[in-house]
Amino acid sequence: MKKKAIIAIIIIAAAAAAVGGYLYKMHLDKVYQEGVAKYSEHFLPYTRIDGKNVGEKSMAEFLSTVRDRYPEEFTITENDGTQLTLPLTDVILNHDIEDFVEKCRGLAPEWQERFEEEIEYTPNSDWEIDEEKLESLVDEALDNENRKAPKDAYLDEEKFEIVPEEEGNKLYDDKVRESVLAAINEQKLEVELDDSYYLQPKILKDDKSLTDIIAERESYITGKVTVNVAGTVKDSISEKQLEEWLTYDKGKFDFDKDKIADFALDLAEKYNTAYSARDFKTSVGTVITVGTGVNDSYAGYMLDEEETANSIYDTLANKEKEVDCVWLLEGYTMDENGDIGGTYIEISITNQHMWVYKDYELAISTDIVSGLESNPNRATPRGLFYLLQMSSPFVMHGDYGTQPCQFFIKVTWDGVAIHDADWQWTFGGDQYIYNGSHGCINTPYDQVAELWDLLDGLDDWQVPVIIYD
Repeated sequence: MKKKAIIAIIIIAAAAAAVGGYLYKMHLDKVYQEGVAKYSEHFLPYTRIDGKNVGEKSMAEFLSTVRDRYPEEFTITENDGTQLTLPLTDVILNHDIEDFVEKCRGLAPEWQERFEEEIEYTPNSDWEIDEEKLESLVDEALDNENRKAPKDAYLDEEKFEIVPEEEGNKLYDDKVRESVLAAINEQKLEVELDDSYYLQPKILKDDKSLTDIIAERESYITGKVTVNVAGTVKDSISEKQLEEWLTYDKGKFDFDKDKIADFALDLAEKYNTAYSARDFKTSVGTVITVGTGVNDSYAGYMLDEEETANSIYDTLANKEKEVDCVWLLEGYTMDENGDIGGTYIEISITNQHMWVYKDYELAISTDIVSGLESNPNRATPRGLFYLLQMSSPFVMHGDYGTQPCQFFIKVTWDGVAIHDADWQWTFGGDQYIYNGSHGCINTPYDQVAELWDLLDGLDDWQVPVIIYD
């Protein structure tokens, strides 16, 4: 009985010992796991970083402290003063410290063996950049796709003026990224963008390719063009007309030939006098109409419109500023008073008088004897003529036989002339009624001699002659 009791006690003691051992083992396991958990988040007791004891300190707090020392923002200042901010929290790292902390975290399963181990670490404090994240942040901040691209200056061919270039604000984004990265690597927190970061217009308003065109155009249209009509008469083509006529196509200037032709037509309508009536103020003060007589030989002026237009075109194309009209018929002279001019011979049948003008000044005034009015074959023809012939001496021939004279100045194709007539005993009055000529203008010798000298001294002696009642 006693022996059984002892055995029972032994069994109970053994069981208790077994239970105690199991419980102890469980305790040890718990302590280990708690250590692993702890040192996965905290440094081992004898860890020193950069000479400072961080044992038992939270790794997260340590990293937070380290990261707090990194800059939070980067500023991009544009050329207009606008500032763009880049958050750097996830961009700037120190992989050396991060790696060490991860290494220490990896020692947690060995905490018991390394519990009293001294761990020394001196980190590299240089920044490290996550370049992909940085580029993404820069692109997002710049929003370059939605920026205004620059525009080149160009020639508005309708208004013919240079439209200036527009600057825009589109960037060379690669250059911006590179500059931001370089600045952060140098531990700088700002970059200023000057004009070199922005796309610039390639053609500016003062570009020679544009200004040369404007200058060439100006050379065509600057300064009016003088049109030498005839005699002293001049017209002109204004700068406004030149501008309206000038064309520009595919880099070439030209003049509108149709508009030039219209201008030549206007000249003809304005200055043509041939076969048309015009007023003439006589020396006795009356105004008569001349230019439409059946006997007229002085036609006046008729423009060659086509050749004049061609001449104008060539003149303008060569940038010249003076052009002469081309005439199919050209009178003696032309001035502001018409195509008779200021040098002419005027004969009045009724007044039996002749006036000779040179440059609007009366040079000769003399009585005459005209044709016998009672005989249609001998009457002096009325009309607008011009001198055809000057001969000295001269022998006249007719149904009267022959008759010499010293000065013969032919007026009509059928022989009417101004000449001396020593057979006339008087001039003027009604002599022409009773002793009229065969149509010629009998003139006193000294007066016709003076007329001869006057005509002989002119550059062109074929002056107009007006004969009227």
